[in-house]
Amino acid sequence: MKISQVEWVPVGKSVLKEYKKDDVPGLAAELAYWIIFSIFPFFIFLAAVAGLIGQAIGVTNILDNITSNLYRALDPNTAETLRGVLEQILTPQGSALSIGALISAVLALNSASTAIATMMKAFNRAYGVEETRNFIVSKLTAIGLTLALVVLLVGGSLFLTAGGAIANWLDLGTLGTVILFIARLVGAIAGISLGLAILYWKGPNVKQQFQWISPGAIITTLAIMIFSALFGLYVSIFAGASFNKTYGAIAGAIIFLFFLRIVSTIILLGAEFNAEAARRYDPATIRDKVMNPKKQLPGKQPAPHPQAAREAGVSQQQVTATNAAAARKLSDGQGGVETATMSQAATAEDGSAENDQHYDYDTDGATDEAGESELDRRLREIRERPYASAAQQVRLDGINASPEEKERRAKTALTTVGVATVTAVGAAVAGVIRRNAA
Repeated sequence: MKISQVEWVPVGKSVLKEYKKDDVPGLAAELAYWIIFSIFPFFIFLAAVAGLIGQAIGVTNILDNITSNLYRALDPNTAETLRGVLEQILTPQGSALSIGALISAVLALNSASTAIATMMKAFNRAYGVEETRNFIVSKLTAIGLTLALVVLLVGGSLFLTAGGAIANWLDLGTLGTVILFIARLVGAIAGISLGLAILYWKGPNVKQQFQWISPGAIITTLAIMIFSALFGLYVSIFAGASFNKTYGAIAGAIIFLFFLRIVSTIILLGAEFNAEAARRYDPATIRDKVMNPKKQLPGKQPAPHPQAAREAGVSQQQVTATNAAAARKLSDGQGGVETATMSQAATAEDGSAENDQHYDYDTDGATDEAGESELDRRLREIRERPYASAAQQVRLDGINASPEEKERRAKTALTTVGVATVTAVGAAVAGVIRRNAA
């Protein structure tokens, strides 16, 4: 999916409709609730990982950098409340590593993934799909996404630490301070957008191409940063005294809950933007939803853009048939929890998406007697052409690979990185245990 393809006005109108239809405010409240229960186990696991990596590379302030940046982004009341709780639960962890600490870290990781699992459920609602992944796959996905966020936080902290050390070593004075500030800002934007891109990519139960720069990631990143700055000013200047007078000692906790509710809403709105764009312009998403009516929710696949439909090898008739099949699930009382909780008004009578933009399609999506679409035939002919050089073969193989092949390559790369990371962490753990034993 290319950003330049997206027609923002129809997508924006659809997001406004889906905001109420998908119960985004209710899901945001549920997500904020589970974040409260997950945030402290998350920091316990983060402290264990940061301490482990810090001992291995000789950097002891990784967690301090992360928490100080977090406090800086919050208003003083909320920051003070959060600081008090985190200091109580993190101080006993210490820097020593033991089997008990490792077990506690694993249990904390499992608890921290609960909020991610809730987020995945909300993303499925946005994309219009049921959760067909089994419990183990869903849980491992939630844990994997939690680990990805931990890696991003630790990596960002190391990046800022290294940048500060380089600036001090070069002794650039005021210029170094300005450069470090810009690096922090760019690093924050890149880190938040990358974390959101990963969540939006693997959170929903739908096949799609990974995109760091996506409509949802862009909008959510900017909205969170702007809201955090304005919310801090609002609480400090206007609402702080009122909250303290009304709620007393728990004012910081109430403000933090309100902050989480708004941030959760922004994240889910970003998912709605991504979903509306992907369902119209991403060939992998369109093909997966149309060819797999088992996961399709009633009336939740709009008419795709003609170019995306050609690349996906689907026709408008197939889209209508998929929505009709999903509508029959609803009327027959079949499907999963997501289908059962939808109202009949959520679908049109023929099962097609309501009030949606329609396109005229050409015959490129038609199939021949062998079941091969015109687009697939053209791509096959391109792949079978002789290459002028090995470099050209590698380049064209990457360009002409099918979405399934690209996904397989991405999974292989992620698996390789994961195995390498686990191996490195295991070696570091073994080294620390040997030093502690000695």
